Amino acid sequence: MTAAITGLRRGELIGLQWRDRDEEKQSLAIVRTYTRGAIEEPKTEARIRTLRIPSALVQLLTQHRSAAQFKEPSDFIFARSDALPYDADHLRRVVLYPAMERAGIERSPRSHGFHLFRHSAASIVHALTSDLKLAQELLGHATIATTADIYTHLLDDAKAGATTELLASELIQGKRDRSEGILCPFSAPIFLNWLRGRDLNPRPLGYENEGNLSRVLFSLL
Repeated sequence: MTAAITGLRRGELIGLQWRDRDEEKQSLAIVRTYTRGAIEEPKTEARIRTLRIPSALVQLLTQHRSAAQFKEPSDFIFARSDALPYDADHLRRVVLYPAMERAGIERSPRSHGFHLFRHSAASIVHALTSDLKLAQELLGHATIATTADIYTHLLDDAKAGATTELLASELIQGKRDRSEGILCPFSAPIFLNWLRGRDLNPRPLGYENEGNLSRVLFSLL
C-alpha cells in the first residue's frame, strides 16, 4: 500500500527507516536508497524530498510498527528477521510474480515488477489533477520531461485535488476486500483499470479478479 500511494522507487521504499516518518506532520522523508545490499544517497537533488502522506497511511504504518520486531529510529520500516531490508528482486520473484500468476495475469519478462505501482501513481495523479508538476514532485524526477515521456499515461477525465490524498482516497477508502477484510491496492477499481490497460499504458497487464489477487498477495506476505 505504501508503494501504491507514494509512487516511490523500490530502492527508496525498502530503504525507508522509522526516523524518516514524521507522524505529527504526516510525512515521509526520502533521503536514501537501498540497492543490492548497500545504502546509497539519492542520485539527484530532486530525489531527496519529503512527501505528505494521508492519515490512512499514517495509521497503517503505526499499526505496522506496533507489530514489527525492529522499531528503533534507525531500523528499516520493511525489515527481514535479521533487521536488513528485503531484497527487491526476491520480493518480486516470491511475492508479486506468484500473485500475478495465481490470479491469471499474463506478464512478459522485465515489464511487470513493483515499478507498476510507480507508473500507476503518476497516471492517477495526472488523471485527477491534470497537473504534471504534481506527478513530477511525487516521483522525484529532475525534469518534468522525464515524467511526461516515461511515467505518465494521460487519461481523458481530469479532476482537481492533491497527490497522496487522492491516491489514498482511491486506493484505501472503502476498498476493503470483502472476504478477508484487508487493504490492498489491487482491489481498487481505479488501480484495476490501470492494470487492464485502459489508461493508454503500452504494456497492459490484462484482466484479473478483484478479490483474488488481494487474497493471493496477502497470503504470500
